[in-house]
Amino acid sequence: MILSNMIQVDLITGFLGAGKTTFIRRYVEYLRGQGEKIHIIENEFGKESVDSAILRNIEDDDCHISDLAGMCMCCIGKSAFISMLVESSKADIDRIIVEPSGIYDVDEFFDVMTDPRVSCCCEIGTIITIVDPFSRPVLTSEAEYLMFSQLVASGTVLLSKTQLLDENGVQSAIDWIEGVVTSKGCENGLAAEYCVKPWDELTDSDYEDFMDAGYYRMVHDREVFEHSGVFQSEELELEVADKEELLHIVKMLFSHKEYGTVFRVKGYAKTRNEGYYEVNCTGDYIYCEPVNEKGSRIVIIGQHLKYSMFHPTLKIL
Repeated sequence: MILSNMIQVDLITGFLGAGKTTFIRRYVEYLRGQGEKIHIIENEFGKESVDSAILRNIEDDDCHISDLAGMCMCCIGKSAFISMLVESSKADIDRIIVEPSGIYDVDEFFDVMTDPRVSCCCEIGTIITIVDPFSRPVLTSEAEYLMFSQLVASGTVLLSKTQLLDENGVQSAIDWIEGVVTSKGCENGLAAEYCVKPWDELTDSDYEDFMDAGYYRMVHDREVFEHSGVFQSEELELEVADKEELLHIVKMLFSHKEYGTVFRVKGYAKTRNEGYYEVNCTGDYIYCEPVNEKGSRIVIIGQHLKYSMFHPTLKIL
């Protein structure tokens, strides 16, 4: 239980498609069991708030959700983020959970939390970075730095989908993570603890450890850039004949470099027989399953996106 009078702020971060939203659903279930009242702040780099829509069914009297969409709270959305933290702290809550976009610079989070308007009412609880061991994109220098900033701030690095890995697979993922960290000058690797336990096997004790893990501020050279000038997000309307065509388009976006560098495709697509599919994809992982959602909008996030090259069924909104 919380002993401080300050509102605890937990940052659940991770690169695009790592599994942050899925983990938050589980984390909130645990916190509710401890009697905590929670406010979730969702930040989407794209205009369409896909992840908050996924979380809506956990919203209740003890859990509220706010959206900060269409901007990155690292830079142009920083003032709005500060205001949301201050306003949230005035409510009858115990904890704020922040899910930033996958291209979030955690150094900016520390700047926000030390702002006098925030530091008088909020304090950092824990920083958890989610890593998908199956998604190891070839990162641009800017994207690699953002992933690095997330990792070196973490109290816990939590691997997703580990139930699909053997011991060698887990070690390979850890070696890759450590490689990202050491490539930026932190030769001793991460200070954070790794959790490689399948999520279905996580216990109350595990969640308590996550809460107590805190965070780190490892010394490193800081890189500053305007995210909206480096990364792009496009909201598109998509209607396809069937799942086969949908999969073809998604794979094409990731594999054909003439479209630019695509990191993430997510949202909902409509088929011509009035069916709907949820799309949640990275370059190494494709999730495409039928849903009841009535929508036909997907979000593409990447760099150097060339809109004129997009498939003719993709209508830019």
